[in-house]
Amino acid sequence: MALFDDILNEALTAPGLLEQIPEREAQRVEAEHRLDELLGLEPFGALPDISERAIQLIVAFEVTSEATYERRYRRPIWPKGQSGITIGIGYDVGYVTAAILEQDWRRNTSIENIAVLKDGCGRIGLAAKVLLDRVQLVNIPFQNAMAVFRNITLEHTIAKTIRYLPNSTELPSDCLGALVSLVYNRGASFLLSGERYQEMRGIYEEIKTRNFNNVPAKIRAMKRLWINNPDMAGLVKRRELEAVLFEEGLHGR
Repeated sequence: MALFDDILNEALTAPGLLEQIPEREAQRVEAEHRLDELLGLEPFGALPDISERAIQLIVAFEVTSEATYERRYRRPIWPKGQSGITIGIGYDVGYVTAAILEQDWRRNTSIENIAVLKDGCGRIGLAAKVLLDRVQLVNIPFQNAMAVFRNITLEHTIAKTIRYLPNSTELPSDCLGALVSLVYNRGASFLLSGERYQEMRGIYEEIKTRNFNNVPAKIRAMKRLWINNPDMAGLVKRRELEAVLFEEGLHGR
């Protein structure tokens, strides 16, 4: 068994490690910086695949497992901070329009559920929190959540990753998947200024110059942001798993 698999299994079985669902930084990055508009990037066509191990990583740190999802996440949650009402595998209703919500979910939940959730479109933070009781009628099974995750949310995140990281399409599927996991959590913040994003800028430079071997160290270095916060132990573990997955992808393990 590869090191990645060992560490992921440890994370899944460690008491409480994946119980906390922190606000995804990706939401705040997109809301505050409007990266797509800043760069004027066009959508991609056919997208490369990422590995199943990368998909397991993302799902584990969003909802832990199918069993945990069925117990804790079938109904909408509010992950605090600047999050909106969140359903499925990290799908934040607060950052989509009512039309997009309906388009994304119409094949995987009822018209009645969509109608209830539309009240949360465009509402984040405390404006979303007050809706939480009202949307508890919504109930989305794991298989439906996974269908939207794989076919819509994941595709969008892969597209965003390769837009902002020149040469990333040259990477093996494990390596690209590690970067997609990072973007799913922190957003495509590779060009943002400030000390908080220094490692993200470093990853951008390493991928741009094809110094792929240097990327895992940059991923590990950003642990400094959460290492002293016990509530963020899951994010520290996630960065380590992304670094290991990238390394194993480069070396064909």
